[in-house]
Amino acid sequence: MKITPGGYLHIEMQLNARSGLINENQRFLFGNPLHWVCYKVTGTGINDFKNTETYDNNSAQILSLDLVANFVNLETDDIEHGICDVHTNIYHVALSSGSISGSPAGSMWLNSYVTYNGDNVTREMEWESSDSAIASVSGSSGSALVLFNTNGSCIITSSIHGNSASAACTVIVSASSTLNTEILINPNTNYVLEGLTQTYSVYLYENNVASAGSFVITCNGSNVPSTSYTFTQSGSNTFSIKNILRDVNSHLIITCTTGSVIAPKAFSVYLRGAWQFDNI
Repeated sequence: MKITPGGYLHIEMQLNARSGLINENQRFLFGNPLHWVCYKVTGTGINDFKNTETYDNNSAQILSLDLVANFVNLETDDIEHGICDVHTNIYHVALSSGSISGSPAGSMWLNSYVTYNGDNVTREMEWESSDSAIASVSGSSGSALVLFNTNGSCIITSSIHGNSASAACTVIVSASSTLNTEILINPNTNYVLEGLTQTYSVYLYENNVASAGSFVITCNGSNVPSTSYTFTQSGSNTFSIKNILRDVNSHLIITCTTGSVIAPKAFSVYLRGAWQFDNI
């Protein structure tokens, strides 16, 4: 391996099952915790060194890599520990309601929504109550039934089986129940990387039941130039944002309104750059 002053790496290694997985545009961190430098693979190639004993072209192959610096992505890289794309495999769990209430002997359904890198996915879920004497829960998938047993409060937690990602809901059990109404946006990722488009869905929940109806969704760009993004409401409860050019000085404010049942929901979306030097 040789390192040139211009920030380039040329690496030659044995071609095997593991090194053969390296693809163009993959990134690697070199250095130490105080000074990580990220190099991106700009080209790969396989050189044949014919084995004169067997004349088998596959017996001695070398993988050549050309890499160039500096492509650190602050959104996805763990700079402290020197790991590229550590945050790209992100699970996020959201519940249909952050708090529910009911009377003893009553019940209510909770729904769990999982996103993987911003995409909706289905996973086996585990449900747990912090105090099953007050409220118990049963379910192994994306839906669970909460039983209100006696007066008090507890926490219902939904987590992905075999994963630490989870979400919690506060449960209040009393003789007189209250109406819980809220607007939820899925996914709740509050940024879009430059060059990408994110689609969001908006739901109105009343005591954990999604009600029918349409939303008026507006986008206030504030000081963000209109040429830096596009906003589109594509349905009664969906909208999308395309990040054309990152903006580090301001952000978009999305407002979702439906009738007079509940106050409008405000949601901030940031137009972030794809690489470190875009965020300066």
